[in-house]
Amino acid sequence: MGSGIVFFLAVAAFAQTTGTITGTVVDGHPHTEMLHITERLHRADLGHLEIEFTIEDPGTYSKPWVIKRVADLDTNDEIGEYVCIDKDAPHMVGK
Repeated sequence: MGSGIVFFLAVAAFAQTTGTITGTVVDGHPHTEMLHITERLHRADLGHLEIEFTIEDPGTYSKPWVIKRVADLDTNDEIGEYVCIDKDAPHMVGK
C-alpha cells in the first residue's frame, strides 16, 4: 500500500507508512497521496498487544484520527504469515 519504516522506542514498536497507492482505502475510508499512517505496537503484558493507528491525510480529513485495538494472545492458535503482493494473488502462506 505504501513505503514503511519501523523503529523501536523504549517498549513500543512504531511503523510509519507514506507514499500510498491511490484507489485504496484505510478501514473503509478514502484517502489521498498525502496519507501518513503511524502504527504503535505495545506489549502491555504477556497476553495482550495494544495496537494504535493514527491516520493523517490533510487532503481528505480536517484532523488526524485514531483507531485503537487490543489483541489477546491465543495459545492454541497458529501464527500465520500474510503476504500482500497484488489483489488477485493468494495471501496466506504456508496453509
